[in-house]
Amino acid sequence: MAAGCGIREAQQSSPPPDSSANGEDSVITVFAAASLTEAFNAIAREYQSLHPDSEVVLNVDGSQRLRTQLEHGAKADVFASADWDQMEAVADLGLTASPAVNFASNRLAILAFAGSGGNLDIEALDTNTMPQPAFRIQLEALARPQTKIVLGQGEVPIGRYTERLLENIEAAPHLGRQMANGLRANVVSREANVRAIVQKVNLGEADAGVVYSSNASLVTAGVRVLELPDPINVTAHYPIAGLTRKPESAAFLDFVLSDSGQKILRSYSFGPPLEAQGDTP
Repeated sequence: MAAGCGIREAQQSSPPPDSSANGEDSVITVFAAASLTEAFNAIAREYQSLHPDSEVVLNVDGSQRLRTQLEHGAKADVFASADWDQMEAVADLGLTASPAVNFASNRLAILAFAGSGGNLDIEALDTNTMPQPAFRIQLEALARPQTKIVLGQGEVPIGRYTERLLENIEAAPHLGRQMANGLRANVVSREANVRAIVQKVNLGEADAGVVYSSNASLVTAGVRVLELPDPINVTAHYPIAGLTRKPESAAFLDFVLSDSGQKILRSYSFGPPLEAQGDTP
């Protein structure tokens, strides 16, 4: 799907050699992870206000789907992924024109549907209660039989981060394998991107789902955002790279990494970029 400001469908063919004459060089096609939709719409608007001769075309979807599109010949100027696996796959094919760098981070949260017709009667988890019994009692509600949980597919960044979360729950002495297995047993579907998880919980089609903390602004009435404490949470690293050597590509990358771009990302609950590559708890 495409979303953004001044936005049209991402182009699937390279511009002709004389594209500067018809203005095509001023178009910046950005492939961005679905979890970045709102933040990159805001970044596109601000960038275009500073560069009125430029047009940012956003193509937002699951990072793995964007990687597949690029592998099959889709053309873009910038790729912003929700994990390094997808970025490295693109780089290994020689499709990047600049080294990838971390530009943002994220954390995980659980959405719990507590509205009418749902199976849960749950309040927001207090991250200060861990490892006290109150935290376990709240999390146990999600592991009860017949609770319906939706997660990301295994190859999707949110799915991979969620598996790390479940491993952390399993390793925590006060939670343990039984808790993790109870949560796994309640998984009823796996989605291709994080926004599909949010939608299913918002509609009450699922009782709970694991998403990014930055998705909290997308929930509707009756949905609780269960923030997770540091000992079991997972940090998601977001890399970005240029795919063409157009000056406009470099200018957009510079803006994302600038104080102005970072301020926009913070306003959408993304954390600062971290130096370490990969996923760390």
